[in-house]
Amino acid sequence: MLKKLSLSLILAVVMIMGTLWGLATPGRAVTLDVCSVGCPFNTINGALVSISITPGPHTIRVSNEIFAEGGALPIPQIPTKITLDGGYDPTALATGYAVKTVARTRVVPALPNSAQLIKAIGTGTQTLHIRDFDISGARAPLGSGAGSGGILGSNLFQLTLENCHIHLNVGDDTVGSSFGGGVTVVNVTTALIVDSEIYSNAVTSVGSGGGVMFRDVGQAVIKRTLIYSNGAAMDGGGIEFQLVPPNPDTLFMEDSQIFANLANAGFGGGVDIVNTTPPAPIAPNIMMRTKIERNRATVGGAGIALQNSAAGPVQLDLWNVLIDNNMVTMPPPGCGAAPGSGGAIFMGATPAIPDTLIEVNSTIADNAPDGICDFTGITGLPSNISIDKGIHAANPPAGAGGTEILPVATAGAATVGDTAISQVGLGPGPNTIIAPVVASPPAGFVLPGVDYHLAPGSVAIDGTTPGISAPPDDLDRLSRPSAASGLVDMGAYETGINLSASQKQAQPNLTGAGSVVTYTVIITNSGIFSGSATMTDTLPLSTTLEPGSASASPGTVITGSGGITWTGFITTGTRVAITYAVRLGNVITGWQFINTAYILGSTGNPATGKSYFTRTATVNTLVGGSSTTIPDVYLPLIVKM
Repeated sequence: MLKKLSLSLILAVVMIMGTLWGLATPGRAVTLDVCSVGCPFNTINGALVSISITPGPHTIRVSNEIFAEGGALPIPQIPTKITLDGGYDPTALATGYAVKTVARTRVVPALPNSAQLIKAIGTGTQTLHIRDFDISGARAPLGSGAGSGGILGSNLFQLTLENCHIHLNVGDDTVGSSFGGGVTVVNVTTALIVDSEIYSNAVTSVGSGGGVMFRDVGQAVIKRTLIYSNGAAMDGGGIEFQLVPPNPDTLFMEDSQIFANLANAGFGGGVDIVNTTPPAPIAPNIMMRTKIERNRATVGGAGIALQNSAAGPVQLDLWNVLIDNNMVTMPPPGCGAAPGSGGAIFMGATPAIPDTLIEVNSTIADNAPDGICDFTGITGLPSNISIDKGIHAANPPAGAGGTEILPVATAGAATVGDTAISQVGLGPGPNTIIAPVVASPPAGFVLPGVDYHLAPGSVAIDGTTPGISAPPDDLDRLSRPSAASGLVDMGAYETGINLSASQKQAQPNLTGAGSVVTYTVIITNSGIFSGSATMTDTLPLSTTLEPGSASASPGTVITGSGGITWTGFITTGTRVAITYAVRLGNVITGWQFINTAYILGSTGNPATGKSYFTRTATVNTLVGGSSTTIPDVYLPLIVKM
């Protein structure tokens, strides 16, 4: 008995030493689970502390519960990569499974009026990836200057926020450091925000960046993200981006929306881009397939503000961007006196330094007052403005002259090609100014309005293509015509059938081997054109199509051993529902089946483009079958998470 006890004790000691050795061994990857009951750790900070001496990479899987903690994260002061991976089923984690759910892990403050919920400060070499989290409810004590309410990432090599909701956080800044209300990123080489929502955050006192603050970030990337209903006491209601030398800092935005934000006493209701001192060389900031809508600013640039310094300019490139219904709230006199200027875009805070704006296939409409205010062009050197294949309409001027770009374009400083510009809408108006101008009956979209797609017969359809090359697709991701056609539509939207609102669903989405999953693809034509469409779905080899399960109304479904194909004609404002069922074969516990439908639409006009969309549905597996190997698959892939 004593020998057995001694042997058990020795084995236990060896196991503990082995675990400690594994955590302490440089470069050894560690995966830790966090949940309230049954997991090795019941706090996120506790799991982080346990890996503080190892360089990683490490993954901390966190259940989709509520964790009342937050505060400074114990980031190892050595090069390491840490992934905080939320949204796991707590029961599955506690019993040894790792099943993702659709929910997010929520982090709230342990104490009211505490500082940041997540505060990660490194030494410039660490990588932090936060995925599937809900960060809410932090409120820095007013007057404390404690900074960002939600997340603060400082001195990191890379910070990534993926599929996160960051909301209802309040930051405070009493010393002019411009902390953000929701997220603050300072002195980080690369920052990526993707598939996230940042909303209803605020920064008080003299702070800027109600939603997000970037300062001294080498490359900030925002993709497929909504930033809305945030407020800043000063500049940048949605986003504040501050360039800091010596290296060029750049902001890149794609497929995102910035709307209903407020710069309470400053510039840039939606986005404020500031050059504090000159980076070298100057790098362009880019917005692509992005909407800037319904933002407010007190002083200037309700949509976007470009604020240069005495030492350096700012450059912004707009590709397929819609800027509409933004408003500067301070009364006129308008552009030239700074206050109340540039409902869409304000340029130039320093008269001697011209900024640069390159605008291609973009629509600027229903902003007040003025479309673009080039402040430097009035008081000093005019900025460099290039507008090509665009639409400017119904941006009422605050000052005299009724001009769209203030001041009136100076020779050599502003170039406009194949662009419709009118104060009263798309068509002839008393203030249609910059040539070449499309001047035909106002048969385009009707302004003021909320839908800026081109209508049939619009004078902005099929313009010529000289000048800057058009983007290959539009704001809806409809392909634009090939260069050989010699034609392109003006503005952010291409003509064509619009299937961007289409969806795919799976029921049930949590199941096991041998069960039947029913997929429903809903193809919606939200555009103003009718046309033919096709949907294809190639099923994985580990699934089989249930005989007789495929149906659609209207249209025709063709089934085969590898999947299904649907073809049909879909009129404007209608939708088609396609359903089919598959049976799962031998599957592995904890895996995800990500099944993709490919949707293609066309207007039948060879000069116009086609719409192409992918829509996915995910099924999680709980009960394993007999297979222990990964089956060969065709697209869509079976992905192990």
